[in-house]
Amino acid sequence: MKYGRIAAIAVVLALVLLSVAAQPAAANPGTRRESLRAYIDQHYDAVEGGFHLPGSEFSRNEPTFSAVAILDDLDVLSIRPPFKPPEDFIKMIDFTIDLQRNETDDEYGGFGESSFGVVDQYTTYNAVNLFHLLSAQDDIPGISDKEINETAVLIWINGTQTISGGFGDHPGASPDLVSTFYALHTMDVVLSDLPDGIEDWLLNETATIEWILSCREGDGFKLSPASSIAGVTPTAAALMSLNILQALPAPSQIQSITDWVLAKQIVSSDGGVLVGGFEESFKSNDTNVASTYWALEVLDLFGRTESVDDELGARFLLDSQAVDGSWGLVPGIEKCRLYYAYYAVKSLSLLGHLDMLNEEDPNSPPPPLFDWKTALIIGIIVMAAVGGFLSIRMD
Repeated sequence: MKYGRIAAIAVVLALVLLSVAAQPAAANPGTRRESLRAYIDQHYDAVEGGFHLPGSEFSRNEPTFSAVAILDDLDVLSIRPPFKPPEDFIKMIDFTIDLQRNETDDEYGGFGESSFGVVDQYTTYNAVNLFHLLSAQDDIPGISDKEINETAVLIWINGTQTISGGFGDHPGASPDLVSTFYALHTMDVVLSDLPDGIEDWLLNETATIEWILSCREGDGFKLSPASSIAGVTPTAAALMSLNILQALPAPSQIQSITDWVLAKQIVSSDGGVLVGGFEESFKSNDTNVASTYWALEVLDLFGRTESVDDELGARFLLDSQAVDGSWGLVPGIEKCRLYYAYYAVKSLSLLGHLDMLNEEDPNSPPPPLFDWKTALIIGIIVMAAVGGFLSIRMD
């Protein structure tokens, strides 16, 4: 019976192997969340430590901020040991610091898209927020020793304020509300590390407030007094700027302004208009992820997100995921930007629907009909069974 016992042991071992190999996966490998994470990982730059744009091999400001902000919203950034692939926090924060300009010219103190790229409010806003997200990971040795020149940031921002009180995209540029918000928000973030207040650095606070209010038209705000129409984005930028300056309108006015923003969510189809997201202006028929993000940011600030149709909004955001795992401004995009993914993930968080990222990604390839591991184990079992049968016959 020696051969029979050997065959029986082989069958048992094969069954054990089968039970191990057939363990269910920890998560569906084809979820929207995993498609986004795969896209982020594919664009990691192991040399500089940041993230690059599609088709490029060099780290850039925008995708690095977008990736880190997304991972922070998804509660991945603080996981220890570091998430995989092993993004190097020290390299990443050094890359961010190197984006700041040190030469004595109009760019001094601002941050560029790269070490040689353009310097403006958007790139400086992204870089300062990126630095603060990374420096908050102070359990990592060496992170707390990293610094940016905060005084120089404030000097650069002051150089973008115009005589009207608003802020331009860069020194000498005409003012607009989005650039004004980026400037005030960046200044507020920097000053959180300093003993000074915003009133100590803002050259003319009264003029800034008056200029913001001069952009108002009805219950909305225009991008600048010279613009022709009010929009969701400048309206959100105006209210968030006034909140930083502690100069908000009366509660009754905030109510009417946020009602105006709420009315921009498309909740019923009309001639093929995309449903669920926010359009930029009245009947502009341009429902998109960016306008939705800005609307939700300001509605959240004033506790009005409960008035949003959150299920429709979340569905619009999810359907806007691009085929490549990033996000488009609208559904049906093949390849797009990581910054729009940041807008989408932040918006889903504001709606309380981040869990919907765990649904199956319709763009992910279907799983194989038959797992090779299962086939291998079945083959072992069959061979063991045949060997056992023959051994018993030989005994």
